[in-house]
Amino acid sequence: MKKILISFLIVTILSTNIQYLNVQAASTDSKDETIEIPQDVLNSVPEEIKNMIEGKQITQEQYDLYLELVDKESNPVLPNANGEITTYASNVNPKNCTYDLGSNYCFRIDPANSSTKEPYHVHIYKKQVHYYCMRLDNLKECDKSKNQIHKFDDLPDTVKKGVMGNKKVQERVIAYNPNAPKWASNIPLIKTLAISVIVVALVVTPIPGDEYIAWAYLLRAL
Repeated sequence: MKKILISFLIVTILSTNIQYLNVQAASTDSKDETIEIPQDVLNSVPEEIKNMIEGKQITQEQYDLYLELVDKESNPVLPNANGEITTYASNVNPKNCTYDLGSNYCFRIDPANSSTKEPYHVHIYKKQVHYYCMRLDNLKECDKSKNQIHKFDDLPDTVKKGVMGNKKVQERVIAYNPNAPKWASNIPLIKTLAISVIVVALVVTPIPGDEYIAWAYLLRAL
């Protein structure tokens, strides 16, 4: 009886683990699945962008982000102007920051660490609170356990523009991705495009990883 019970428990545990792995795999597959760019997207972008992306494939994640961004852009949150933005010195958190971003946000750039192989990255603070960390090789999140948020897009628009518009940040990203200026110049009207449109236009660029929104802000700022 004891052997039967143990065998039953082993089978149950294995079955549960297999189901979990199948769910995880399905989730990953869904995220990476590509579809032809829907007609509603093509109809909503400038003609120059439409001609460039028509017939291309887009990931399901990219398309979902596009829909979310369109909704946000239709209902923008007005920035809370709280304090003047300074370029090189932080009045918000001088112990941890070098650059002010306004609205009590600030950030610093940390160098690469040869022992941990960590690339150049930025730490973003709101007052004294560590808010977000971003690698400058692929714009992915770093120091996840220390972050208050886990998506670049959850930062205020002025903060996203401030970080990606910083020349030192741009220099470091380009050092890792020398073709980034070319990617930007290959997207017509990029300086005037909404982030949602640039996210779709990224189907013609070989950006590393899938941080579409961060790359859209960066390329528009170059």
